[in-house]
Formats: sequence, structure tokens, C-alpha cells
Amino acid sequence: MGKKLSNMIDLLFSIGEPVDPEDKYQDKCKSLADELCERIYPNVSIGATLAEPEQDGTKICLTNHGEAHVITVMSRALDLLRDNIKLTPYETYILVKAILIHDIGNIYGRQNHELNSQKAANLINQKIGKDKLEIECITSIAWAHGGKPKDKISMLYDETLFNNYVHKRRLAAILKFADELADDRSRCSDFQMKQNLLPANAIIFHKYSFCLHSVLLSHESNSIQMAFDLDEEDTQKSFEKNGKKVLLVDEIYERTFKTHLERLYCMRFLRPAINIDKIKVTIKIRLKNISEYGQPEFHIISYEIGEVGYPEESYENIFKICPELKNETGEKLKKMLSGESPTCCNTK
Repeated sequence: MGKKLSNMIDLLFSIGEPVDPEDKYQDKCKSLADELCERIYPNVSIGATLAEPEQDGTKICLTNHGEAHVITVMSRALDLLRDNIKLTPYETYILVKAILIHDIGNIYGRQNHELNSQKAANLINQKIGKDKLEIECITSIAWAHGGKPKDKISMLYDETLFNNYVHKRRLAAILKFADELADDRSRCSDFQMKQNLLPANAIIFHKYSFCLHSVLLSHESNSIQMAFDLDEEDTQKSFEKNGKKVLLVDEIYERTFKTHLERLYCMRFLRPAINIDKIKVTIKIRLKNISEYGQPEFHIISYEIGEVGYPEESYENIFKICPELKNETGEKLKKMLSGESPTCCNTK
């Protein structure tokens, strides 16, 4: 385990209620992290690639699901919890272990990966928990972070374990939303992407992660800011995704709308302690043009996703919430920046 992961575990314990050193919760988490870093994390992407069937003659290539991703998820969980919820030491212990194992099931393939955390954990000597009760608690929280059915957190129940009350729904919501916010630049295979070594059906996922350079959470404004950076040429290319061709800007719209839906869902289990009610998105496109002052010019797209209108009508797509984006779809932006249509006023 690297120093950064060790420090992140310490930080999560430091913002909760005081820890009794005799419980050794941090040591137990770090012991599990050590073995996962040595034996499981380096093999997750390889295992997923080997296990998944080919798509159009090529294998998938996942974004990072190992130590770097776990660190980012813990960082986002820290941002959510800080100054809002003081977890008990035992709940912090449960949450940290759930974060550590939440993606290791990918070693058996992407499909149903959330079901295979325990199976993957059996490959190591370190137990997830001290007995079946604790293991079931940890794995159920990890299980609820993804997959189908989508409403898994509602299937969990808060419970008492070894004289400790565990708010399982709240912990699951923290993990699920922190994971949603952790798909940033730290997760992409930058070298392979720049050297054109990624299979065609994987590029869009790595490209999205590479473009997302900042995710900032503000409890003062009850908002999350997501900042993307693109080059003009990125708007002109189509990328393969599930048998279709998609443009990167449209992918950003789709993915940020998904983040909005995840926010709506997770806040149900986190309010009133945590209340994030909007997502602010900035897409900065670096143009080929150079200004008269020798500086690059940019095309800026900014939008805010929140709750509008009657719920079922606003859940269809991002354009129901941000109708102004209909004028800047990937296709329209592609034509505008290539000179096929008039320049938009957002160029700076």
C-alpha cells in the first residue's frame, strides 16, 4: 500500500468520533489494503479484460479500478462527510473496508462485478471482516454501489453489530455517490490513450475521465462543480460506444446527467446532514485559434443541473433541465467549430 492510501485512511478516521487505539480499526483497514494492493488491484483490469466477451473483435479496457481509484473514492467520501457527519469509529471501519473492496469483483469481469467482491476477497489471506455478520455488512454496502436493480440501497437495513449501530443505508449512499464523483483524470490510461493503444470501444470512457480534471464539493452552496478541458479536435471525432458512434460533448452531457440522477437518489439517504441540490458544469474547449495577444482562445459551455418542473418529466434527459444545451449538442458544436455554421457567442 502506498503512503497516499495510508494517509487517506487516517484522514477518514480523523474526522469521525475519537478512536479507541485498542480497537485497532485503522490497522485492520490498512492490513486489508496492503494485501489488496499487492495481490488484487494490479490484476483487476487484466482479469476484467480476459473475462469479458469481445465486442466487434476487440476486448474491453477498463479505466482504473485499483489503488488510484480507491484513493479518489475515499477523497470524495471525505469531502461529503467533512463537517457534516461524524461517523463512529466502527462505522468508519465498515465504510473504509467497503470502499477498499467495492470494485475488486471486476477481476471476474465487468458484468455483475458488484456481486463478486466476496469471491475476489477469497483469493487473499486477509479476511474482509472478523466473522460472517461483519463480512455480510461490509459486502452488502459494497454491493449497493452499482449494478441492477438500481434501487439497492433501499434493500439495506440499519442494524446493530457487536454493540455498534451501523447506518448501512447512509454508508452505502456515501460510497455510491463518492464513486460516481471519482471518474476523473486520475482514472484514465493517459499513456495508452495518447499512443493509440486502447481498443476503439474503450477510448470514450478514458477520454471522458481525462477531460474531467476537477470535482469540487461545496457544502456552503450545496453544489458540486465539475470542470472539463477539451481540445477543439476532440469535438470533431466520433467514438465507439455500445455499437454506436458518439461525440465527446454528448457523452459529457449524458454522464453529468447520470451524476444528477445519482445525486437525487443518494441524497434521499443522506439528508438532512448532507444536502447537495445542484451540479455546476463547465466545459472549456481550447480552440486552434490564437488571439492577437498570443493566447489560446476558448469556447466555454456552462450549465447547472438541478431539480426543475415535475420530477417524471425532468428525468428523461439533460435537455429537459438545461434546454439551452439543445443549441450546443455535439453535432451542432462540431459544425460550428469546423466553420460549417456561425460561431457561438461563448468563444473567449
